[in-house]
Amino acid sequence: MLKRRFANTILKAQKKALLDHVKFLAANNEKYSHSRSKKHRSNSLRSSSQNSESSDTQELYLELRLSL
Repeated sequence: MLKRRFANTILKAQKKALLDHVKFLAANNEKYSHSRSKKHRSNSLRSSSQNSESSDTQELYLELRLSL
């Protein structure tokens, strides 16, 4: 019983750490995208790869939130 509780505690801690890491990466991705758009105001359309990266990050974040 004690081993199982310990394993569950570790698993929860790992999920939280992973979720925190994804939040950090998502925040940095948004800052990077925002600074790039300021530098390139002449190009009003974002590339599809930037939109895809943002979407992938949001999707991963959602999956992690749902798994908790």
